[in-house]
Amino acid sequence: MVSAHAADFVWRAAGYIALTTAAGAGAHVVCLSFGERGESPGAWKQPGMSLDRVKQIRKAEAEAAGDVLGAAMHFLDKGDYPLPDGTDVLRPGLDPPGRGLPAGVPPGEWSAGMNPVIIVDPPRADPAVVAALGGLGVATVHEAAGKTGLLGTGLRPAWPGARAAGTALTVLCGPGDNLMLHAALEQARPGDLVVLTTTSPSSDGFAGDLIVTSLAARGVTGLVTTTGVRDIAEITAAAFPVWSQHVSAQGTLKAAAGCVNVPVVIGGVVVRPGDAVIAGADGVACVPRELAAQVAADGQLRVQREDEARAALRRGELTLDRYGLRPVLEQLGVRYVRAEPPEDPR
Repeated sequence: MVSAHAADFVWRAAGYIALTTAAGAGAHVVCLSFGERGESPGAWKQPGMSLDRVKQIRKAEAEAAGDVLGAAMHFLDKGDYPLPDGTDVLRPGLDPPGRGLPAGVPPGEWSAGMNPVIIVDPPRADPAVVAALGGLGVATVHEAAGKTGLLGTGLRPAWPGARAAGTALTVLCGPGDNLMLHAALEQARPGDLVVLTTTSPSSDGFAGDLIVTSLAARGVTGLVTTTGVRDIAEITAAAFPVWSQHVSAQGTLKAAAGCVNVPVVIGGVVVRPGDAVIAGADGVACVPRELAAQVAADGQLRVQREDEARAALRRGELTLDRYGLRPVLEQLGVRYVRAEPPEDPR
């Protein structure tokens, strides 16, 4: 990660860095400057401040942030406003970063830039609570969780009517390589739901009939993947719940190390091993295991309110009145205007 100054990386990329290090990968932040002039007005208000002292303060702040995020910090001290142009801003021997890999990593060996790991027996959400969330459905769970947890809009069920709920068994693979999915099968427990993504986008068919057969035999409740799947007819016949972003007959390699049971990100949502995952026709949602019981309780209350509203709407009550929306229209300046009668064509 290259940062313009010693604080820039925190507000622009701290979340991504934290997820990267949590997944076992290494992270390096290169600060081109300390931001000692244009980015340090508060420091300059202190009596007796000097340029070197401001740099020391900003360096200490950045190092503290790096410790929290698990990132190694590097400072080039090239000065801000303006930064010099050209490749001379790079330290001798420090290659420009490419796709997040350390310098000198041969093409294709993406896993050399991370620490491949398989976490065994992570804590899991209560199975009874997960089942209750599954009964509520994705939309209700999403609303009960404060409109959070949806894993984007690109995940589609492999067959109509598929529904599943389970505790997340997360898998992080290299693009076009499903080796870690095979490794994850060994870690699967009854009630788990496999959540798979890749370090860069991949539409290849990561799972098919044989993988699904093994998942079902292990008691896994479903598969959610940002990649492709294949053997759709066989998966449909088996009625095994699968959600994917692509359908592709393209096969995969089995040569790249990755991770099992580490936090992954799909659609901007962090999915941790053991979190509750609910999937259905409306998409896929994730609920942190610590919040699962409360979300399930709130969801049940929401179902009761919706049952009451449904009965009222069947009696002919308008949603404008049911939900108190008329004052909202009035406050927004919405007017009702009667249409002019048509002119007589004669």
